[in-house]
Amino acid sequence: MADDDARLQAWHRLLDDLAAEAAALRAEGGSPAAPAGAWRAPADLGPLPGALAARARRVLAAHEAAIAALGEARERARRHLDAVAAVPGSGTAGPVYLDVAG
Repeated sequence: MADDDARLQAWHRLLDDLAAEAAALRAEGGSPAAPAGAWRAPADLGPLPGALAARARRVLAAHEAAIAALGEARERARRHLDAVAAVPGSGTAGPVYLDVAG
């Protein structure tokens, strides 16, 4: 029974961490403070307890929403970069202004 309680608590902690990560991504407007990298499920947790299935689905939905927000932010950045690239440069490395008064 103690092993079951320990496994349940470990799953609670993992889901807490994953939910916090999704919330942070959404709160930061799709700009994570540090890249998350590839996530790997901990091998020592065992199968998800059935009592946590609904919560795991909510955490998954939160991550899917964060992924969508990141995609939207990437698209906005791409449009901004395209607009900046469309502005023609001066075409010269020399002075831009001519001093006619002095």
